[in-house]
Amino acid sequence: MTDQKRVLTKAITIQADQRTSAGGSKQLPADPFSRLYSEYGLVRPPYRLEQLLELKESNPIHCACIEQKSSDIAGLGWHWVPRQGIDKPNEKQRDALEEFLAGCNPEMTFREILQAVWDDVETLGWGIVEVVRNAKGLPAELYHVPGHTVRAHRDGVRLCQIRENKMRWFKRFGAEGEYDLETGEPRNGLPEERQAGELIVIRKPGSRSSYYGIPTYISALGAIVGSLAARDFNITWFREKTVPDMALIIEGADVSEKLANELRTFFNIEARGQHHKLLILPIPSDAGAEVRARFEKLTSELKDASFRLYRHDNAVEILVAHRVPPYRIGWAIVGSLGGSTAKEMTEIYKRSVIQPGQEILEHRLNNQLFKAFEPGLGELQWRWKLDEIDLSDQMQDLEYSIKGVQYGIFTPNEARQHLGKQPYPGGDVYYMPQALIPAGQAEVSKADEDPRDKEWDDWVRVHHRYEKDLRDKVVDFFAPRRSAC
Repeated sequence: MTDQKRVLTKAITIQADQRTSAGGSKQLPADPFSRLYSEYGLVRPPYRLEQLLELKESNPIHCACIEQKSSDIAGLGWHWVPRQGIDKPNEKQRDALEEFLAGCNPEMTFREILQAVWDDVETLGWGIVEVVRNAKGLPAELYHVPGHTVRAHRDGVRLCQIRENKMRWFKRFGAEGEYDLETGEPRNGLPEERQAGELIVIRKPGSRSSYYGIPTYISALGAIVGSLAARDFNITWFREKTVPDMALIIEGADVSEKLANELRTFFNIEARGQHHKLLILPIPSDAGAEVRARFEKLTSELKDASFRLYRHDNAVEILVAHRVPPYRIGWAIVGSLGGSTAKEMTEIYKRSVIQPGQEILEHRLNNQLFKAFEPGLGELQWRWKLDEIDLSDQMQDLEYSIKGVQYGIFTPNEARQHLGKQPYPGGDVYYMPQALIPAGQAEVSKADEDPRDKEWDDWVRVHHRYEKDLRDKVVDFFAPRRSAC
């Protein structure tokens, strides 16, 4: 085969430009604590906390689950209950604690602080509260500390915060000794303005770390990242408005580098954002050779709303990892996750997510924050308790109570108590349903009875009883006379 007859084949791959409109990489900067882990004895968290925070801000299902759990656990309010064995607790203690909570922060309410802290617990695995003491050593102010800005020290006592290239050291709340605010070194006799502050750390235990908590959604990281990738792919597709990942194949011609550059420029710049664009280029060919040019797809044809089912499955996986019913985040999903299973899912959510979270929060604050008031208020006779979530259905409760009375399970007063109503006299009697009656012998239902029929039946019943009594008396009167005759 001569050189003139040799068919030359060259492929020019047209790749869609993946640069974002903002330009540059979207990667997070290097961990600001990198040099401090070895230099200051800090412990590296098992997951990049900044990346976990970014995932929450990027995925709507994931974000909604976190915020809903924070609201259901820490945002429903609280009340005080007497400690076990105390019949008449000191009312002044409760009033003093409530006064502290009402003015503990100049910009945020106590409820806002609790929700912000628990939001970090669900997002990062731990949440942090700074406690500021007054001159008497009692808690005076509370502040939320963003969990992604803090790292734990190997000694389990100190914690370091870095923001805007500045370091601040803290110690765990109630830890003995004084530490320098700037260096973190233990030192006694420091002035108050140089002493490290105190932090209450609330974390979700995990086997991967003894210092940091592990969020419950970690098992669904793949689903969260996959949804983000599918979203970005679709955004890029709509932004480019051209055929992505195509190959222009020219056979029978010697494509020069100049021609190849002109083709790349046309598809990457001139045709970008244009639905239709005409290009005419002369292509030199070998003598007597047949020139052929064709486009060949390198990827499968795109469909409307690409990866829709994939993103739906990822959303379900995220819900399962969080153990949040879909309707709690405003998703009216039907099928295996809704319908008849809604009640069971609600109970699972309340018992396995809300109640354990509230128990953790109550334990930390009762045993650390509020216990610190005892030097000034004496031994506390009250226990702080979060309000429970109310997932009850009033119609279901009413139907349950009615059936309980009808079948002799509840007395009317017990049913009223279940509904939050006051009892009434004579309501402590059990009622049983009517016995079964053979078919064809059933009595007329009360709904079909005429009130006049009831009045007639009552009159006949009284008349028969009066007639029977009269007959018995007549018989008794004449009986001796009959025997005498």
